[in-house]
Amino acid sequence: MTGNDFMAWVLRSPFHGMLSNGMMLITVTGRKTGKTYTTPVGYYEEGKYLWVLTSLDRSWWRNLQGGANVKLLLKRIPVNGFAETELNEKAVETLM
Repeated sequence: MTGNDFMAWVLRSPFHGMLSNGMMLITVTGRKTGKTYTTPVGYYEEGKYLWVLTSLDRSWWRNLQGGANVKLLLKRIPVNGFAETELNEKAVETLM
């Protein structure tokens, strides 16, 4: 079991409260393959928006370029959403 697998298990389990205030699962669909990918990510809530912060070294987020529908598991509640990428470092810095 990898670290991501363990985090996903916890976020789906009744023990999710330990992590759910800053972690969630995001499911994206590959633009080329059509396969779905689920990964645990950190998030920040601002009003009606959720900001997901990830490293540019990871590749899953590239499927969101140009905008895409996503599925979230947020505090163990399934949520459908729409996501876009923000690569402007100055825009992201204002969140910190």
